Amino acid sequence: LSPMIQFARDGLELYKNWNNYLNITKQNTRASVTLFTGSVWSWGRWKTKEVVEDDVKRLNKMGIQAYITDFKGIQNEWPALSTCNEVFDAMGYEEHTCRDGNLFVVERGTGYFDPTSSL
Repeated sequence: LSPMIQFARDGLELYKNWNNYLNITKQNTRASVTLFTGSVWSWGRWKTKEVVEDDVKRLNKMGIQAYITDFKGIQNEWPALSTCNEVFDAMGYEEHTCRDGNLFVVERGTGYFDPTSSL
């Protein structure tokens, strides 16, 4: 898992400096636009808090800003984000009942870049 995390981290760093990577000296607006939103992972049903704490420590050691938060932390920072921790049946065979989670990992510095738009 560590090589995959390092690959994603290094790729995002390249995207943040896309003009330099392409050796573009003239500022190209399309190539420099990067949206960084962060990621929120919900682990309450699948991992113990101790395992999640170890995951966060490993991410931090690799230079990824990550921290653990709870239901209140998510609601304070992103009030519109659902904290439902129940699997959703997209086929509609089972009625969905939301149950809020209370163990989340927030990663900072993650985001999305569309490199083909800069070409």
